[in-house]
Amino acid sequence: MPGQEVLEEGDATTLNQIERWITTAIWVGLIGGLLSPFGCARMPYTVRTVHEDQRVVVTIQREVKPAGYSHPVQLSAQELSQILSSFSFRATQRLPLRWFAEEVPPKTVFRQDELEALAPFLAEALQKVGPDERVHFQVLAPGMNPAYERDTTGGWIAVRDPYFHPRTFSRAVSDPETGAVGSPLSRHSA
Repeated sequence: MPGQEVLEEGDATTLNQIERWITTAIWVGLIGGLLSPFGCARMPYTVRTVHEDQRVVVTIQREVKPAGYSHPVQLSAQELSQILSSFSFRATQRLPLRWFAEEVPPKTVFRQDELEALAPFLAEALQKVGPDERVHFQVLAPGMNPAYERDTTGGWIAVRDPYFHPRTFSRAVSDPETGAVGSPLSRHSA
């Protein structure tokens, strides 16, 4: 017939393959588009370790995006101790217990012995860190039963003139054998 072409066997196979490739590409695009919001988040990564022992770990981490901090900074260990000793936390109750509970005074994040162990290494790290880096720390202590528990206080600090930025103070009790983490306020419950 005029205007219609007859497909040969090889041409039909080629068209089927092309159709399959197009269908596969569409599905891959749809699935990739749907899963992309759940992809991996870029986290700061450790550049170097300033100090590490059984009590204190202080590292320098590089930010993924430029942060524009005011580093390096000259702060003494005594100044850092004073700043960090002013941070506290308060346990929050869930409703309806919150309505009937007594007001609990805030508890300091760091004990004095932890500040004495941590502050000199933080001061050293703040002198070595660059404008797109931050100082990450962990203070490790034996738990209520040292054979089974370990208290960990961790977070990071940075300075952006004229502000001191502490973030993500985490306080947890963990089992050194299994790494299981318990209540973040266990240390202060006694």
